[in-house]
Parts: sequence; structure tokens; C-alpha cells
Amino acid sequence: MDRSKYIKILHREFLIRREENIFYSLRQFALDLEVDFSHLGYVLRNERGFSRKKAESISRKLTHLNYSQRKEFLRLVSATSGRSRYERNLAKMGLKNEEILLSRKKRV
Repeated sequence: MDRSKYIKILHREFLIRREENIFYSLRQFALDLEVDFSHLGYVLRNERGFSRKKAESISRKLTHLNYSQRKEFLRLVSATSGRSRYERNLAKMGLKNEEILLSRKKRV
């Protein structure tokens, strides 16, 4: 599973906040998300991931996402960084089910 999808979500959130405040920094973003600055750097470089618990905490702080986008964020994190194979597979199945539903809606 490609980790870059949820990294893109984090990056987009950072850029939106940066547009609102030109002096907004990555360090401030880490503080707002209550994540260690160095760990956020590792995540953005695709070297580490977040735990499910930390992803839930972060998703509540991603203010520019709606409910379904937050759920997708959590599934993406679980699918790539889940501690157990069961958790990763469950999240992947959830992502595939949503993709199927979205493709059906587009056809109608």
C-alpha cells in the first residue's frame, strides 16, 4: 500500500494553513497536530508512519477535511502503518469497498 496518499493529505493541509498565514512553519504544524517535529519529518519523507491512535488524534486536528475524508485518512494510515497484518488488511478492504462504491456512483 502506498503511504504517499495520506502524506499528500497532510501536505495539502499544511499548504492550506500556510496560505492563510505566510509565517506558518512545519514546526508550528507539528505543534498543532501534537506530533514531534522530527517524527513528522520522517513521516513526510515516507520513512515512518503513525500509529492508529495518533492518526485518530491527528485526524481531529485536520480542520480542512470533512468526516469522510478523515475516515479515509485513518484507513490509509492503518493500511500502511498498522501494527498487525489483520489491521492492515482490514483497512485495505475498507478502502477497496469505498473505491467500488465511488465508482458505482460515478456511473449512475
